Amino acid sequence: MFAAHSLGSNRKYGARMAHEKPGYLSPKELKEGIDLCVQNIRDIIQECNLLLSNGKAARALALSISAIEEMGKINVLRSINRLPKNKQKLLSLEWKKYFDHQYKSSLGFFQTVPDENRTTIESILLSAFLVREQAAMTEEIRQMALYTGYSLKKKKWHSPRIVDYDSANEYLQKASTAFERIEKMEELGLFDTDVLELEREMYKEVYDTIPDEPCEKNTLKRLGNLSKQKAREFYDSLIQIGKIERSDICFLE
Repeated sequence: MFAAHSLGSNRKYGARMAHEKPGYLSPKELKEGIDLCVQNIRDIIQECNLLLSNGKAARALALSISAIEEMGKINVLRSINRLPKNKQKLLSLEWKKYFDHQYKSSLGFFQTVPDENRTTIESILLSAFLVREQAAMTEEIRQMALYTGYSLKKKKWHSPRIVDYDSANEYLQKASTAFERIEKMEELGLFDTDVLELEREMYKEVYDTIPDEPCEKNTLKRLGNLSKQKAREFYDSLIQIGKIERSDICFLE
């Protein structure tokens, strides 16, 4: 348990740390962050179940959305891992995404996309567009689940108590489904330091072909195709060293 004076003395440090952009981190350091995210998601989902079973639907809904965002952080950290040390601007952009609620929600929701919708660049982009639309609403929903407020459109006050069991359970199930994929990735060892090191080395060739600046549309499309190709090579390498099985490829893509 934190003492009150301890929390007070760390308040300024915590506020500063909340949006710091570390830049380059080693695979070992990124693994530590990913492991903490996984642990935190597991704790949050457990707490959501406890809240919902005790009639606290609003708080369960708000925390379910937080769990989904925390899953998005894992994807961002893996993207950061792929970037070479000399791509400081791109690293800064990725760390900015690490603190972007909608972006993290989009990545988290993407974990619920079925395997059959991940077979081509086109199907992946369509799925990403759909989950991005879904994620656009989540921060507003979480705010409504946590705080009272006044709606100018409806000309009335609202309270978190309007959140019902079904609404909260829907988001909890989304979070639980998404986390199943994360847990499978953890089980396969995709967050291990040696795998992150291999992934960084293999993707260096991809990122060496683009400038250290925000990508234009054509560059993004080319990068997407290169990344897809590199992902296949990466998974083939993992199969060769016995880390995963051929049957895992569909799940991973």
